[in-house]
Amino acid sequence: MAAARMATRIAANANAAIDKTEKVLAHIEELANKRFLHIVSSRKAELLEKLVRKSKPAFAVETGTLIGYSAIRIARNLPVNGKLVSIEINKLRAAEAGKNISAAGLSGKVDVVVGEAASVLGSLKSGVNFVFFDVADYLACLKALERNGCIEEGCIVVANNVMWFADRLAPYLAYVRKSGLYRSVYYDFGFDGMEVSLKK
Repeated sequence: MAAARMATRIAANANAAIDKTEKVLAHIEELANKRFLHIVSSRKAELLEKLVRKSKPAFAVETGTLIGYSAIRIARNLPVNGKLVSIEINKLRAAEAGKNISAAGLSGKVDVVVGEAASVLGSLKSGVNFVFFDVADYLACLKALERNGCIEEGCIVVANNVMWFADRLAPYLAYVRKSGLYRSVYYDFGFDGMEVSLKK
């Protein structure tokens, strides 16, 4: 009986945590519509979550926190001891993201760092298992991680907005597709696309 009651309490707590996170995500979606903030779309976020669940990264990084939407979607799918470093250059947005992440109950899994993405990534020392590029110079950021030896074999690198900014991102796409270091797949969402690259 005691074990059954404990299992019921654990399930209830898990459901409450899920409800809290979903409410925060809905709040961010509403804010994004009102303020014309370009958070990642629900279809792209579903792909992100699927990739995180499949790869189970111990250490993930994101460039472009904005107000925390994709950070929350990534962090809630990390393993128990998984960690996400999310980089945002705008101090006010980083602070807002921190509040949203805390409200979602995920502050223990996410560190929001204010700074220029390539510089911050260039200072990392730990092996990275999952990367989400949403803003900044993707190629400079990727090479900063490579120089540090942080991109581990099997690391998944997801690049957003590769259709919208095809011209600007052409050097990045050429690199992940032709360098021989990655196995890369393009995901077409109609209105835009994402490039998902696996480090060999």
